[in-house]
Amino acid sequence: MHNPNPLAQTVSYNPTNLNIIVGFGDARPPIEINPTLVPGWRTVTIDDLKAAKIDLYGEAITLPSYPETELSVHWLIRHFGSPPAAVQFRQKRD
Repeated sequence: MHNPNPLAQTVSYNPTNLNIIVGFGDARPPIEINPTLVPGWRTVTIDDLKAAKIDLYGEAITLPSYPETELSVHWLIRHFGSPPAAVQFRQKRD
């Protein structure tokens, strides 16, 4: 069951304040991506993260399937030759 969080409508992560860490599940090191460079990304809300089962504390997760992510997966395949095995979201620290 989905329990709506009243804060979810007011709190959002601006993509410029998030780093995306992408792991490929092979010998290549993880890469860091600025989401503003990835077509299809928009502001990511807390609800989006919860719906995608993305850990809010920066743990790596299996890439979920929802439209904004799918666009990013296609972008990643074009730029890096294979789909990511895991993606991690981290809030940037100044």
